[in-house]
Amino acid sequence: SWLKRLEKRGCPKERLFNILINALKDNPSIDVFKFYCDCLVAFGTRSDFKNLKELDSKIDKDITLPLLKTTEYLVRRKRLN
Repeated sequence: SWLKRLEKRGCPKERLFNILINALKDNPSIDVFKFYCDCLVAFGTRSDFKNLKELDSKIDKDITLPLLKTTEYLVRRKRLN
């Protein structure tokens, strides 16, 4: 995937997350929120959830809450392996 290629090029995940956080601040859409969740599952750690939990309030909770819970579970599970 393009995320793996980005990582191989040496782009730090913090830079990617900062870009996505700014995109969510500028345009709080479910599409960007989902994309951020996908990136968290691929590269994230538990500490990366802080920003996401702050920004999910700008989008419909009925949509973000299940995504947030699923993403958090997948990241926690991945880090256990």
